[in-house]
Amino acid sequence: MTTEDTTEKQYKENQTHKTNDTYREKKPDGRDETSDPSRRYAEQQSGEKKKQGKRYLTLANLQKYLLNLIFLLVAFTLCLLIFMLIYNHEGVTSGIQGVLYILRPVIFGLAIAYVMNPVMRFFERKLEPALQKKIKNERALHRTNRVLSMLIAFAILIGIVVFLLMLVIPQTVESISGLLVSLPPRIEGWIRVIHEKTATMGDAGSYIDKGIDTVVSMVNGFDASNMLGMAQSVIGGVIGGVQFVLHLIIGVIIAVNVLGMKELLQSQCKKVIYAIFKARPANVILEVGRKADEVFSSFIIGKLIDSAIIGVICYVGVLIMGMPNPLLIALIVGVTNVIPFFGPIFGAIPACLLVFLQEPLKALWLLIFIIILQQLDGNVIGPKILGDSTGLPPFWVLVAILLFGGIWGVAGMLLGVPLMALIQYVLHRLFGALLRRKGYTEETEDYQHLHAVDPDSGQMIYTEEERETGDASK
Repeated sequence: MTTEDTTEKQYKENQTHKTNDTYREKKPDGRDETSDPSRRYAEQQSGEKKKQGKRYLTLANLQKYLLNLIFLLVAFTLCLLIFMLIYNHEGVTSGIQGVLYILRPVIFGLAIAYVMNPVMRFFERKLEPALQKKIKNERALHRTNRVLSMLIAFAILIGIVVFLLMLVIPQTVESISGLLVSLPPRIEGWIRVIHEKTATMGDAGSYIDKGIDTVVSMVNGFDASNMLGMAQSVIGGVIGGVQFVLHLIIGVIIAVNVLGMKELLQSQCKKVIYAIFKARPANVILEVGRKADEVFSSFIIGKLIDSAIIGVICYVGVLIMGMPNPLLIALIVGVTNVIPFFGPIFGAIPACLLVFLQEPLKALWLLIFIIILQQLDGNVIGPKILGDSTGLPPFWVLVAILLFGGIWGVAGMLLGVPLMALIQYVLHRLFGALLRRKGYTEETEDYQHLHAVDPDSGQMIYTEEERETGDASK
């Protein structure tokens, strides 16, 4: 074969390779990709799956994006409210007070419904067996049972309120009238006795006499010009009392409607919670809500029963001791006993002052009797009725009363203890979950003598005192 034939043959082979390269693509790893139909079909299917996966991922995360947007809006709103509260706290405070005043009938209604719900459920359980014999339709049975139980519960409530008002108002008016008649001569006698005692006290006595003379001159200087301000105050008090009664009546109407549709309201709340949150946080929210209902209902209902018992015992005691105005004193002591810790102090001061203005010596005996009664309540009656409904130690009870009492006044003193118990429960669950996630124990006693935790092994290192205690126990 000649040189020209060889050159021509090589030229044809090169042209063939170029032609084949136009139908062949190089892969990143250097391998040629053939035009296999099965492989091209598989690649087309995988591309379609990737596109479908992207669409599915977008639809699945749509709810997450919406929730993130809602949370951002809520966070921005909260930041704006905090900013307004810092720079315009007086306007914000007055605005909040205005809104609360408008919603006062609703607040009264919800509170009355919450307190009357256990009473209504009690009568529902008692009436249901008798009504089942006469009413076969389940829906009609439920409606009839609910209406009758509600009527009985509110009839008892209204009867108790009317009975107390009929007893208290006449005696209060009589006590005030008696004080207005007997108090001026008593005050003059006390002033005369004080002057006789201070006559032998030198300079200290003269200062006391000047103070007494100043007070007497202020009382004697009370003329008709001051009557206008007093009249305005009385009229304002009467108007405020009428508004309070109207709001209370509207609150009773709202309470009746809330008790009539409480199952529907509960269902709507659960529906909203599960629509906004995922299953796990929604379950936690419902669990905290059930715990709040358990703590608040057991504490409030138990405290009301406990205060009623203390009021009855106080009435019997002051009646036996011959105290003036026994019913009024018992009512003051019983009502103020609803407030934990400070309630007995708040009740003893006006009760003893009321007795002191009429019979000073008996005020001392009343004070001793109230102290004994409150010891009986704190160590015997209260634990029997309330039990461990809150689980708070005395220190946190005091903190709750001071904190929430300073924020919300008397209502904060009453509701601060169960609210603090609920906060403690939520924090206990939260910190327990965090400790479990890190592999640490949840028992508080295990941290008493803890010195440190090994960052590498996670093992707890205790002090020598704990080791000696453990060796002695072994």
